[in-house]
Amino acid sequence: MNKVPPLVSTAYWIAAVRAQETHWSDRLFEDPWAEGLAGEIGKARIQDKTPESVTPITLRTPYFDDILSQVSRETEIRQLVLVAPGLDVRAYRLTWQPGTIIFELDRCEVLEYKAKILSEAMGAPWIGTLDDPLEFLAKLG
Repeated sequence: MNKVPPLVSTAYWIAAVRAQETHWSDRLFEDPWAEGLAGEIGKARIQDKTPESVTPITLRTPYFDDILSQVSRETEIRQLVLVAPGLDVRAYRLTWQPGTIIFELDRCEVLEYKAKILSEAMGAPWIGTLDDPLEFLAKLG
């Protein structure tokens, strides 16, 4: 297993928690990409965890999903910034109002890994770093 900084390793672990929840018949949410994103690093991190020890992670996912879904439905806000989303794919899992733009701010290695896995799994729309903000704005049209 590659040596991953502890902060980055947490993103894999939390993805593994979401993957685990996705497999339950009475799941609180579904994240079809969590298992692929968790990879071996996430599987290793969750291996010795009890279900009770990951309950806070499991509960926070639908909590934030519900809040953001409500904002999308009930307001005219069409730009969201997700700070440190890790390997969560909330931007793809949830239904957003037409024209909504979602920015994810995280460590480059996390965003690059997520973009690679998602593009392989689903041909994801453009995701990337803002090395050139003007280039990004041009892509928005």
